[in-house]
Amino acid sequence: MNSTFQPMIKTQVERLHSVLLRDFNHLDTARLAAAAGIASDWRQKPDCLTFSDYYRLLTHIATHHAPDIVVRMAREIRIREYGALGYAVWSGGTLGQSLEMLMHIVEWQHPYVRLQIKVGREQALIRCQIQPRGVEFYRVLIEDSLLTLWQLIQSRMPDGLAACASFAHFTYAQPSYAGQYQQFLGCKVVFDQDFSMLAIPAQWLHVATQLASQSEQWRATPARVRRTLALSKADLVKEVKTLLLERSVECAFDMAKTARMMAVSERSLRRHLAAAGASFRQICTQVRMELAAQYLLNTGLSMQEIAYLLGYAQENNFYRAFRGYYATSPALFRSQSRADNHSQS
Repeated sequence: MNSTFQPMIKTQVERLHSVLLRDFNHLDTARLAAAAGIASDWRQKPDCLTFSDYYRLLTHIATHHAPDIVVRMAREIRIREYGALGYAVWSGGTLGQSLEMLMHIVEWQHPYVRLQIKVGREQALIRCQIQPRGVEFYRVLIEDSLLTLWQLIQSRMPDGLAACASFAHFTYAQPSYAGQYQQFLGCKVVFDQDFSMLAIPAQWLHVATQLASQSEQWRATPARVRRTLALSKADLVKEVKTLLLERSVECAFDMAKTARMMAVSERSLRRHLAAAGASFRQICTQVRMELAAQYLLNTGLSMQEIAYLLGYAQENNFYRAFRGYYATSPALFRSQSRADNHSQS
């Protein structure tokens, strides 16, 4: 199995175990493993699991112990679990720009799943199909994919707007916990349909996303000043990088703006970074290039659009920075990476 997928399996296993501990702590993980035919130490060594192992375990739990386990897990998903790709999604300007990456996240997390979107005048229809390799886990895969996608869509929308989807269709029979679907999606849900799909208003694709709900996290306060100044050298660098990833639009990769959000002076921030053996410019370049790689690999955005999202005034500036960092051009990086992924699939 491609090692690129291992961090995702680990995240899913950790989320599953967390939900089991919270809601079904009477279940013995070793017995679950034996019944599912996987390694008994799956919780301690999630990196040893394949996707088939994971979905075999999840299917067993859903069939014999907790029918609504997938719904419970979907509620716990957070965009930051997906690393640089998740932060790239956060920095998109509209849901339409982010949706392609969101769909890629779901396909990355569910390698037996393929998602397609068809945009009409009123609705955007996201259809879920299962590849032959995943038929063994058919219902769990569809359920997990569409509910995960909806949770991620919710995380991108301005507060209060994404209250409910338009409607949802599923190909399998209505489960005993069908009411949880309607509660989770906030819309009419119909089962035994020809296709599994999630519908959202087409106008949402043009809605500007925002991070306003997180503004309080970075508001300058005396407590934040004290905490920033008390950070270790390594933690300070991590804090700056996280802020640039999470709040790239507001920081604008500008030292004065970033220092202001961290509630310290520009001079103080420069001095502390230097003491940590880093510079603001180096951190900005690293963050920009990590985001650039995700945009190139997981979206169809043009070079000009990517340059704009990363705060480059000129497309040529982005080209030079990318070539200096990766020793290749953005276009060649994209085509070569996609060719590699295709050969591994």
